Amino acid sequence: MDGELAEVVKDERKWKSVGFLLHFVLGVVFAFFYLGVWGLFDFTRPIEFILLGVCVGFAHGMVFSIMLVNLVSEHHPRRKFRQEVGVGVALSYLLAHVVYGVALGAMTGALNNRFETMQAIARIVRPGIG
Repeated sequence: MDGELAEVVKDERKWKSVGFLLHFVLGVVFAFFYLGVWGLFDFTRPIEFILLGVCVGFAHGMVFSIMLVNLVSEHHPRRKFRQEVGVGVALSYLLAHVVYGVALGAMTGALNNRFETMQAIARIVRPGIG
């Protein structure tokens, strides 16, 4: 590794901060993706958002788990995390993404009737409605 990234990953405090920040930012970015998917549907009940959150979280988790097993474990910037990843680790990431989908679905479903966020996203995703 060269440059600034090599310096960051040498110091454990720095790389933990960078990893946390990266995961947090990507979580926010993916939340907008989930909202875009929900905007494709005319949901009114919170359970509908939660069930779609399970489905999207499962799909997201499958893609991420496959990437984790095949790419990240072999090419992680920290040597101590370069290891063979088993099915248990992949399943835990899959479950975590399903929980993420459920949490976003529950929050979106609870807030859907109070705010016009979903309607605004729906207008972006499906022009000509509302």
